[in-house]
Amino acid sequence: MTYRAPLLMSIALGLSGCASPAIPTLGFSELQLPRVDVFNYAIPDRSIPTEPYTLTPAEADLIKSTLSAAYKDGRVLRFGPISARRSADNSLVVCGLVDVPTATGTYTGMSLFDGSSRRQDDGTLAFEPRRIAGRNAPSMDVYIGCRDAGLI
Repeated sequence: MTYRAPLLMSIALGLSGCASPAIPTLGFSELQLPRVDVFNYAIPDRSIPTEPYTLTPAEADLIKSTLSAAYKDGRVLRFGPISARRSADNSLVVCGLVDVPTATGTYTGMSLFDGSSRRQDDGTLAFEPRRIAGRNAPSMDVYIGCRDAGLI
């Protein structure tokens, strides 16, 4: 009986130390991905100087509709965050996330895409999609292109 209280006290103290710490949350805008040069050994840094650019909702909609129009079979693309940076020649480098369904309509997860935009003579923006990771280009190539432009 006299050993029960110290035993229960030590068990309670031992279990109180088992509480897990709070898991931090991290948004896409705060995410800093590492420079992964797995396939680019002995290649110099190809990053291009760019400055931050905030897309307007109309510009983001134009990018989404242009990329969606590339799929003539009526697939509905789902989009994640889209970012842009202005390069020295005043064009925009654009990278973002898109979920392209298979021909059967199954969504397989977000993939990184890139492209470029340029202002036309009438002031409107024209977007030209370039690559989608895992679709028409290796994932690492799209990642490196977006990283070198300062977008991720």
